Amino acid sequence: MPRSCALWLLLPLALVLGGCGAGWRRLENVASRTPPARTQVQVWDGGHVRVLHGVTLGPATIRGVPFTEPPDCDTCRVCVALRDVDSLRVGNKERGFVRSVQLFLVVSAVTGFIFQGIGGN
Repeated sequence: MPRSCALWLLLPLALVLGGCGAGWRRLENVASRTPPARTQVQVWDGGHVRVLHGVTLGPATIRGVPFTEPPDCDTCRVCVALRDVDSLRVGNKERGFVRSVQLFLVVSAVTGFIFQGIGGN
């Protein structure tokens, strides 16, 4: 099989992997939800995004710790007024990365077997 054909077969793989990720989903009805401590929350305000965990939702604020710090770090805690928040999304960056790597390995192995079978004929 020519190399250019192999590249065209791998293009769908690249598109599928681009769709994988943290599985972010919008957090609706903010007033009645407080996510578990390790849940990662994207806070969008004024075109900027922060990824927080250890999040607590108050009547007018959302408080949390930047994702790069331990969730119980009190000196790292930030507070954002809910009136300034454009949207909130919950997800998991590590889980999305692991799923993407797993999918890449499986598809690579299947593609390798297919090309080995084609080349062996």
